[in-house]
Amino acid sequence: MIRPPQKLRRGGLRCELDLHIPEPVGTYEVPERAVFERYETHWVTTKDGAEVKVILLGTRDGISKISSPGLHEGDIVQVRP
Repeated sequence: MIRPPQKLRRGGLRCELDLHIPEPVGTYEVPERAVFERYETHWVTTKDGAEVKVILLGTRDGISKISSPGLHEGDIVQVRP
């Protein structure tokens, strides 16, 4: 038995959403020049010279948002020239 074709469905509908997602715990904002990349990994250097691996979440207006279990609020990072 041959059935008649069903109504064509319209695809490709789009909408714009404004999502407000809370900041994850352990994210920090540092000057963009404090973050450097080596071997496809991002790092910051602390005040005492230790290099700490970070996840770069984004950069905007000279400020980088980073996350790392190796950093804590109040830690000082070095800014590269």
